[in-house]
Amino acid sequence: MKTLLILVSLCLVLKAKANCPTQLKEAINEDRSTLIITFDGLMTAELKAKLLQKSFVKEAKNLCGNSIIGADFYYSKAKAKKAVQCALSFKKEFGSSFRLNLVGHSFGAGKGVFNFLKEAKKKGLQVDNVVTFDPRGYSYRYSNPGSPLVNHFINIYQKVPLAGMKVKGADREFNVTGQASHIALPRKLSSFALSQTLGSLNCRR
Repeated sequence: MKTLLILVSLCLVLKAKANCPTQLKEAINEDRSTLIITFDGLMTAELKAKLLQKSFVKEAKNLCGNSIIGADFYYSKAKAKKAVQCALSFKKEFGSSFRLNLVGHSFGAGKGVFNFLKEAKKKGLQVDNVVTFDPRGYSYRYSNPGSPLVNHFINIYQKVPLAGMKVKGADREFNVTGQASHIALPRKLSSFALSQTLGSLNCRR
């Protein structure tokens, strides 16, 4: 009985501090020190479709072997704070080997990613790669905060209906109008986005 209480208490502590206890436990057990946090767009987030986990993260795992783990969050300010706590728990566990990547689509880019970056700055948390697909949702005045907060910022956008927006100061930016619609952008261009970040994803097989 005492052992059970200890295990329950440990689970509660992990959940309270990590905000991604399942992913943290898996990462520890399998030595996965590269975390990709995703923020889906309005429709896919509401439906919990995990579009970015099924596209970008899946392809990253195929390329990088067993070093990658993904965690998905809603794009609200409250969820951004939880996502930051998740990242901090990984940083505490893995130290200098920890690599953090953010990927967002639509509101998940324009709100989720930028909400995260705002909170991450307060905590002194560094992000290795940021990939945004068609950022939307705020005043459309997006800016790469740059070093020391962000190492690489890649923005992929298109200008057909439901157009995405540019990110001022992005390290790389691609107008892919005609190659994919707003909804299909992550699915069709995840491989391309991944190719732009592969060198700093800390891939290992």
